[in-house]
Amino acid sequence: MQINIPPGIPPVWGKAVPLEQVLINLVNNACDAYEAANAPADQARRVIDISAQRDGGHVRLTIQDYAGGLLPDALQHAFQPFYTTKEVGKGTGLGLSISYGIIADLGGKITVANRNGGARFTITLQVAADVAGGTAG
Repeated sequence: MQINIPPGIPPVWGKAVPLEQVLINLVNNACDAYEAANAPADQARRVIDISAQRDGGHVRLTIQDYAGGLLPDALQHAFQPFYTTKEVGKGTGLGLSISYGIIADLGGKITVANRNGGARFTITLQVAADVAGGTAG
């Protein structure tokens, strides 16, 4: 795993435990994608990149794998409850739906796209208000 969160990224609106659940779900899904794809064979290339950057009054967090990406049907239905691309008994199809709900409840959004030979999930959350000034900062 490679993490690139530059200094100075501000805090975002949210609660630590639900955000942690979302991140764990996305990392676990990336690990499952590598296992299911059996690619790349080189263990050193089985990387999950996590990065963050400020975008005005928001922070964008991306989770990127390189396991081949999602088929068009999976991209279209990824956040629907009970939709899964995993084998029977390997998943419930609820993880991404729950993650979507958590992020939406925080006033953010989560998207998925195929990029760089894998799946990239992007979470956008509002920068927390400046405690002293009461403005987003």
